[in-house]
Amino acid sequence: MNKKIPILRFVQYSDLWTFKNLNKATSYVDYRGKTPEKTKEGVFLVTAKNIKMGYIDYVCSKEYISFSSYNDVMRRGKPLIGDVLITTEAPLGNVASIDQEGIALAQRVIKFRGESEILLNCYLKHYFTSTEFQRSLESKATGSTAKGIKGSVLHKMEIAYPSLPEQQKIADFLTSVDTKIQQLSKKKALLEEYKKGVMQKLFNQEIRFKDVNGNDYPDWEEKRLGEVFEIFNGYAFSSTHSLTYGVKWVKIADVGIQRMKEDSPSFLPLEFINRYNKFMLKKGDYVIALTRPILNGKLKIACVDQSYDNSLLNQRVGKIVSSNSTDFVYYLLQLAHVIKSIESNIAGTDPPNLSPAEISPIKVLVPRLAEQQKIASYLLSIDRKSVVLDKQLNNITKFKKGLLQQMFV
Repeated sequence: MNKKIPILRFVQYSDLWTFKNLNKATSYVDYRGKTPEKTKEGVFLVTAKNIKMGYIDYVCSKEYISFSSYNDVMRRGKPLIGDVLITTEAPLGNVASIDQEGIALAQRVIKFRGESEILLNCYLKHYFTSTEFQRSLESKATGSTAKGIKGSVLHKMEIAYPSLPEQQKIADFLTSVDTKIQQLSKKKALLEEYKKGVMQKLFNQEIRFKDVNGNDYPDWEEKRLGEVFEIFNGYAFSSTHSLTYGVKWVKIADVGIQRMKEDSPSFLPLEFINRYNKFMLKKGDYVIALTRPILNGKLKIACVDQSYDNSLLNQRVGKIVSSNSTDFVYYLLQLAHVIKSIESNIAGTDPPNLSPAEISPIKVLVPRLAEQQKIASYLLSIDRKSVVLDKQLNNITKFKKGLLQQMFV
């Protein structure tokens, strides 16, 4: 097969693609040099932190330069809408298009603009995100801890492109996929924000459920965490028993934030199912990491899903056991003030360990079981919607990844 033709192509096109160095097909500006003086307000400064894979995030980091210094800072070339940005280090290879006028660009960012009648900016953006280009970029990068690429090397990298009409067709198609990803991402973010607000109101008792007769439930009672639930620790299985197939073995690395991970599951011999039956986990159980239990202010607690049903619990991972609603306990342990109290009672620093005895005295307000179940049921319904959105996002992201592997050469 001629390597100048991509695997996946629109049927109306058959011409060979053209190969040129970037500096022959684009004009570019490298903004590296003296760091501009920052101000509290003014012209928004797009840094490498703002550039994600495919878009500019104006929320994650907000830096500004003064209006009076804008012309001087951008003297090498002011950005125009549609210009393509790529980061040269920390992180390397993130790509976005300029979508606002009057913004400034910081160091570690290079701006490209396709040459007229040769290269469309909308195509260039997608080409930069392609598997082929990203792999080539990585191979040419240098550095050990934070890889980067010199502008002089980047400018001479080769780019492949078809005719302008085919470029437009490719860009339009991939942009429609990106739009769907953005819509799903926004929907998921809004759902998460809604859940956060609802949880706050439910646990502050600003929102209360009624019983089956339409009456108020009794007042919430103050209890200690040790009265609300217990933590059942796992067994010290040996790594010498680890297999590539058998019964799944839940270790700390498998416990994420509100989700179980499925990156690289481990297995134990099938005969362990009967021998260590008391350490068996079922779908719907909740597990919590007992070593390094808090990450970025969130507790590593997750619900055992179908993929970990009938798995075995390893040491330093605890199962939540309670006569209360374990679903309710799961959400109780996601509250910021509860996590903060737990964090202040964690023993040790290297590594920090969650000791049930240490956190048992922490006081919380708890409703009766019937109200717990209603609260948990409502929050679980939100989480189920979030899981559906996650699956949709995962599927379309994989779909796009496949396109980027096959639509470019």
